[in-house]
Amino acid sequence: MRTLLSLFLISISVNAFSQHDFFDVIPLGDKKVGFCDSLIFCDQEKYDQYGYEGAYPLFLQIWHPLNDSVDGKQLTLKELRERSLSEELEGVYQSLIQKMDSASVWYNVSQDFVDYDSIGYGGYTHYEVLDTFMNYKTHSIYHTLEKNTGYPVIVYHHGAQGLSDENFAMAEYFASRGYIFISSNYHLPLENKTYGHSQGSKQESVRITKRVMNFAKDISQGEDIFYIGHSWGAQIGLSFLFEPDWAKAFVSMETTLEFWSKEDVSNKWTTLDDILKKHRKDYNLPILFMANTMEDKPFEIFEDINKGYGMHVSSKLEFGHESYTSAYLLRYMFEEQFPQPDVPEMKEQYELYSKHLEFIENFLLSCNKNSKLDFNKYNKDFFIHQFNNQVD
Repeated sequence: MRTLLSLFLISISVNAFSQHDFFDVIPLGDKKVGFCDSLIFCDQEKYDQYGYEGAYPLFLQIWHPLNDSVDGKQLTLKELRERSLSEELEGVYQSLIQKMDSASVWYNVSQDFVDYDSIGYGGYTHYEVLDTFMNYKTHSIYHTLEKNTGYPVIVYHHGAQGLSDENFAMAEYFASRGYIFISSNYHLPLENKTYGHSQGSKQESVRITKRVMNFAKDISQGEDIFYIGHSWGAQIGLSFLFEPDWAKAFVSMETTLEFWSKEDVSNKWTTLDDILKKHRKDYNLPILFMANTMEDKPFEIFEDINKGYGMHVSSKLEFGHESYTSAYLLRYMFEEQFPQPDVPEMKEQYELYSKHLEFIENFLLSCNKNSKLDFNKYNKDFFIHQFNNQVD
């Protein structure tokens, strides 16, 4: 009875308060945002759980530009996850959603930003609060993806225990500016295992990621593909982007290696360290490394990593590891419904997130158009160190 009452009261609160919008600070671009999903399989990897046995399923979410003539209902976050599947895959997908919700509570709902103390939310459970958050109205309209559009494509890779839709605001930001944005689950649920466990090695994760990259190549006809990875997702990028022709540029959002010396990395991340030592001079694409060291110096581990153009960028103010994702900042959008102890700090994180989006966009534009990136408007907020010659 109490659960039903709680859900009823939360439903009332959603209607009684207006939500903040991610684009209150930085507006959307001049295109409407379309959204659709797709299902592909990685035949090189097998999966046998929850009543399904076969090739590794990848549940893609795709944001893409629409022209002004297209109308439709703005989808909620919950509706972004709705899809039609076969009975054998439905069990896998619903188990994946449950695991994603658990990870959302751990990382994005339960603790405040300042002291990492538990947030009370006025007596509502963290899962009841998450249910409300999933009613957030996005700017995405369901619409199938047209082929051969000529738009550049971004492949996004979430961090360890991350979510395919963890950066929906980033996806909408870029779709409204003329990019196709593809995200996927890079984890699948495993019975009696914490979300994020893998059945295989890091090479399994690389092969799965390459399958998504090949899907992006099919959409873009093999040109103008960009890779953005957060945390572990950025580490996966480093694990294969030394190979030619996968991406036009790479945005690394805090691998966590940036905070350690080369010796420490050698001890803590042995597999990736071996890759970096072997292929340091093989990364022949522009790379934007972002990490909040808050120090005016390059990241030691990445100082001499690539032959192409590179940048090391740190916010001058504190910017949390999860603040690179809109899923983490989502609770600030509901600060009127759910009083929180760190609203001023979360507002600052949200504003810094917007500045990171703008920086990333202009980096990609400079790579796509072979033009110089004007740093003057970013020097106030970021420490910036450039390597090699920027494209002329």
